[in-house]
Amino acid sequence: MSPSTHIAWFGVGHAGIYMLRTMLAGLPDRPDTVAIHVRDDMFEGLPATRHYHLRGVYEGLGSAGNVATVRAAAQAARAELADLVRDYRAVFILAGLGGGTGSGISPVLAEVARELGVFTVGIVTLPFFAEGTRTRQIANEARAALAQTCDVLIELSHQRIMERIPDGTPLAMAFDLVGSAVGRSLHLLWRLLSGRGVLVLDLADLRRLVPQTGTPVSLAAVETEGSDRVSHAVRELFSSPLLDHGAVLSKAPAVLLGVVGGEDLTLRELNELSMAVANELPVETDLTLGAVIDPAFAGRLGVVLLIAEWTPHQATPPAAEATPAQEPAAAASGTAERKPLQPEFEWMEEEKPRIFQSTPTTSYQGEDLDIPTFLRRGIRLSRPYH
Repeated sequence: MSPSTHIAWFGVGHAGIYMLRTMLAGLPDRPDTVAIHVRDDMFEGLPATRHYHLRGVYEGLGSAGNVATVRAAAQAARAELADLVRDYRAVFILAGLGGGTGSGISPVLAEVARELGVFTVGIVTLPFFAEGTRTRQIANEARAALAQTCDVLIELSHQRIMERIPDGTPLAMAFDLVGSAVGRSLHLLWRLLSGRGVLVLDLADLRRLVPQTGTPVSLAAVETEGSDRVSHAVRELFSSPLLDHGAVLSKAPAVLLGVVGGEDLTLRELNELSMAVANELPVETDLTLGAVIDPAFAGRLGVVLLIAEWTPHQATPPAAEATPAQEPAAAASGTAERKPLQPEFEWMEEEKPRIFQSTPTTSYQGEDLDIPTFLRRGIRLSRPYH
């Protein structure tokens, strides 16, 4: 079965529909798409497969930023939302968070899809700082709700994308550049999932990227051309503000690297890209590589990075996690326990007589500072590069 027959992309709200529109531009084989809004005039000129007008919100005039009103209308329309998603194996929900429509509908839509057993990927944009505290608070609340209902939640920060916009760029052009950057990323992601694969990527690879609900995922994509297109792509990705200028790579538990190229894409180029990314990752990171040949990319190279981010609420950074080779039985059951980074120091956990028993310990916030930091906190010492 072709991926385009079992995957649908949903554009929710003004920003979500705009993302859908820019993603579809230039796509020869378009997936099923559904546009959802509280205003029916937002569908004009949109080449979506279906349009769904959510009624009951200010007589179709807009949401006025009232998330509660929009969410209540979406909850009342759960049966209709279920009819939109039930025929698909996976749905991608595109939304801008911070306003009333995207923030109100997308968590309900994701919850409905998840209840039906549909693999659910949320792709959301976060507001600029200039949009104010209330907008950011609405976005954070909606993001938290989506994190609990989406199998994978990909976050794109407008504030970070803005770092690539040259000073002096007119306002309308700046917004177009931000929107185009997001749209092209989604465009490449769809080509990877639907194209003729040399190294096939599918929904299972996306599921594997995030072993537990709530893990944020970063997305960055670039297109390059010319004789040095690989090195150019590497520089662009590692300096991308969406990846915090490469910082998110250093603790990533899992990374998906996708490459789209024409018939001229070589194995050497693929290997060079893969090695460049792998060299920035902890050795325990699960790196998945995919490659698609698309004749439309002759002379060009499209590269997508999806990175599962390590977050402070996780027990340990990825370097501390047990590998499948260490815990085959537990990994198979999905209940793998975390191991100390340096098991040879397990004797430190036992109570041993101190040499200087009469000397008081140096403690701060409950930690014994007489024990070296790397032992006290279980930090793995990085391997030297040669």
